[in-house]
Amino acid sequence: MVQRKKTLAKTAAKKSVSTEEKKVPSVVEKKDTAVAEVAKKETAVAAVAKKETAVAEVAKKETAVAAVEKKETAVASVPKKETALAHVEKKETAVAPVQKKETALAEKKEMAAAAEKKETDVTVKKTTAKRTTKTTTAAKKTAEKKEVKTVAYVQYAGAEISIEKLEAEAKKAYAALGHKEDEIETLTLYVKPEERAVYYVVNGEGSSEYKIVY
Repeated sequence: MVQRKKTLAKTAAKKSVSTEEKKVPSVVEKKDTAVAEVAKKETAVAAVAKKETAVAEVAKKETAVAAVEKKETAVASVPKKETALAHVEKKETAVAPVQKKETALAEKKEMAAAAEKKETDVTVKKTTAKRTTKTTTAAKKTAEKKEVKTVAYVQYAGAEISIEKLEAEAKKAYAALGHKEDEIETLTLYVKPEERAVYYVVNGEGSSEYKIVY
């Protein structure tokens, strides 16, 4: 019996050892599986990063291509602008002769107007000269006819004085008031024998000071 128990005990021990040995590999396998999963994930992440890098490179290339296209478009627009400028210059060149002609016509009109004015001035001068000659001739004839000199006197209460003297005295009195005889254009005398006085008006203006006593 004892021997059988020992045998059973040994068998049980062997079984437990084999069971434990079986358990140990399962844990290792799990760890390996987890490591493998992590490796897969890292590989996937690396692949995603690689894809993102590739996408970034593509974006850079597209940006570069867009920049090149933009430059090409700008370069293409330059000839258009130059063509437009050439058209504008052509129009300005065509307009310049027209403006020159208009300027020339305006100058000719001004010259013609000036010539007409000169002719008119000459005609006016001739007409004026003729009229002046006629007037001068008529004045000379009139002067030749009116050479009679008249002397007038004012007599009152046994006294007398000539109008010429009264005129001269009036001019002197006017000058004595601070005026100039050259300023006199018209002189009007009002003789009052009863006062032995003469009142005068110069250039249509009178004053209480414009009085002389003879």
